[in-house]
Amino acid sequence: MKPGDMIEWTYKTSGALVHKDEILWSNADGHYVPIGGEMVHLLVSIDDETYSWLNEKGLFHARVDDSESAWPTRSARMVVPRARG
Repeated sequence: MKPGDMIEWTYKTSGALVHKDEILWSNADGHYVPIGGEMVHLLVSIDDETYSWLNEKGLFHARVDDSESAWPTRSARMVVPRARG
């Protein structure tokens, strides 16, 4: 992934696109941030520690090891971004 890429969020274990209302705990922002599967996400920046992305709800940041979603019944709660393609 590189800045300018469109990204999507997937469940780590299954690789399936996250649900439309999915949220991610962001240690960088200190609260849950929206990563919904029906949203368009634009990767703004990425380095060894953090990444930032823009979607219809705003600009968000997370540490590269942030992967815990809010819903315990969804695919072991682990999510990861990937380049959309």
